[in-house]
Amino acid sequence: MLSSSCLSDVPEEIWLQIFKAYLDTAHAAALAPNLDRKTMMPLHHAFLHSNPFVLSAVCKDWRSICLDNSTLWSTLYLCFSTHYDDPLMRRRGEGRRQLLKKVIDGMELWLARTKNQPLFISFNMHLSTHHPPCPLIKGSAQQIQTLDIRLPPRWYNAFDKLEFPLLTTLKVQVPGVKVISGYRTRGADIAAPLDLSQCPRLSSVEVTGIFSHNQIVLPWHQIVKIQLSEVVPRDLVEVLTLLPNIEECLMDFGDSSDYMGHDFPTERVRARNLKSLTLKNVGYKAGSILRIIPLHLCHLGVLLRHIGFDGAGYEERDGIFDHIPPFSDTLLSLSINLCPSTSRGRAKYIVFLSQFRSLVTLELLNTEKMLYNDFIEALLMVPGRLPNLRSVTINWQSASNVYDDVLLAALRFRRNVDAGLNVGSEEPPAPHAGAVLERFELQCWSAEGSEPPGASIKPELMQLVRDGLKLEIFDRRTGLYTP
Repeated sequence: MLSSSCLSDVPEEIWLQIFKAYLDTAHAAALAPNLDRKTMMPLHHAFLHSNPFVLSAVCKDWRSICLDNSTLWSTLYLCFSTHYDDPLMRRRGEGRRQLLKKVIDGMELWLARTKNQPLFISFNMHLSTHHPPCPLIKGSAQQIQTLDIRLPPRWYNAFDKLEFPLLTTLKVQVPGVKVISGYRTRGADIAAPLDLSQCPRLSSVEVTGIFSHNQIVLPWHQIVKIQLSEVVPRDLVEVLTLLPNIEECLMDFGDSSDYMGHDFPTERVRARNLKSLTLKNVGYKAGSILRIIPLHLCHLGVLLRHIGFDGAGYEERDGIFDHIPPFSDTLLSLSINLCPSTSRGRAKYIVFLSQFRSLVTLELLNTEKMLYNDFIEALLMVPGRLPNLRSVTINWQSASNVYDDVLLAALRFRRNVDAGLNVGSEEPPAPHAGAVLERFELQCWSAEGSEPPGASIKPELMQLVRDGLKLEIFDRRTGLYTP
């Protein structure tokens, strides 16, 4: 018991913050993609082993803290998944129905302890689960603020037209979205609609597949942020037409997006409020998509699939970026994955990036080739280039050939500090008169036989950190290094 140890002197407020951090971490792990649920959950119950029930069972002091603070119970993960079919369950004589009843009883007690707290509920139902525990959701609908549901279409009618007066964020994973031989089939067997339009505060939505295929009805005029996965390029036109007030849109095309969607309009679509667009796993159709987007974006992300999978040559792939400069007058944030394999290619991308004088945040992601000194020098150490840049992220999948003195000189230059090193010439660079760099993140592999980036200049980097620079250097070969 805590009362018999020095831990009994820890204030309740501190324990509460520790419990919240612990539960937040556990819930984030539960929602992580491609997670093996069997390795995460014990076989004797279907909800997380790291939950308030476990904390409240440690001792009477912890139980008192858990029962007195309903916020610890406000995040609920309901998982009725494949481990119902585990052979060990059958040997114990616990069938699906008995286990389901035990879980529902536990969830009802959990929900009772939330009192009137706004709820975050993740609801994951396996196709083989019988007798859906819909009363759990219906009875708590008035409290739910964030809802993540993954359920078979045959249960749509149980949630159809259900009112969620506090719901602001919704995630719906639609089954039946598949890619077969390069062609996508999406929910052709879904007959029953799912009307979730009774949500007066709903503004953020994440959906698998486009709406005309999954028959989900939402309050379209309210939605300002949307994430779509397993879509094809032409779906963007429907999204921008259906959602008149959309501000942020992320579309993940998954695999084989270039096999469908050739009927693009020739004129730009109307989306007067759209400020942020991210295209993930998009192939050579990215150019066609960008041609129809209004030219007032503040954030643009274009993350192409690997060259080996999209069938496009380097010239065709690089040509996609020719459609981005028209947005240069308004862009404040740009995320792209480049592939500069030669010095000529690196010079081309420097010219490309130099056009975005208003950029505040730049992310170069998932880059496949080696990172070189000349690229860093040309990107960050030329006076007048990217004058408003305050945040830089470079995620290089291959080795780094950037010397520590070049890295330090670039950071000092962007921090308006005398570089003190003559990099690339006998004279130091001219003073940088633009915005002060506030954040720098570098992720890469070290070159073979070399030290991790920044190892030899750690004292100098520490001084930059003390002066206010948010710095993170991660070397995948040796692990995390942050001054």
